[in-house]
Amino acid sequence: MSLRLQSECQHVIVSALGAANATIIAAPTAGSVQSGQRVGIFRAIINNTGAAATTVTFQDSDGTAISAGFAIAANGLLVIETPINQEPWFITLIGKGARLNSSAAGPVNADIYFQQGV
Repeated sequence: MSLRLQSECQHVIVSALGAANATIIAAPTAGSVQSGQRVGIFRAIINNTGAAATTVTFQDSDGTAISAGFAIAANGLLVIETPINQEPWFITLIGKGARLNSSAAGPVNADIYFQQGV
């Protein structure tokens, strides 16, 4: 499956994330249609506005990493653009939600574009 347009994605804004997790999309309830689907992360803009560096990691709703840790310097920016093949960068396992984890106090702000059902 490929993503044709950004408009096909859902969008979430993360504001002032400290050393914690921010839910992108919660894990679906058992027995729901979504419980048989995966979540794909297609694009992200992450800004560390804090005075210290942080490492951000995309995780599934159980806390299992679905990406590498990305080190972002103080007042640094990370942009992950939709790849040329239009496939998601990171995918959860079936029935899992997705979240963003920051290792330091931040604050970290992010715009994340994802799609459920990939």
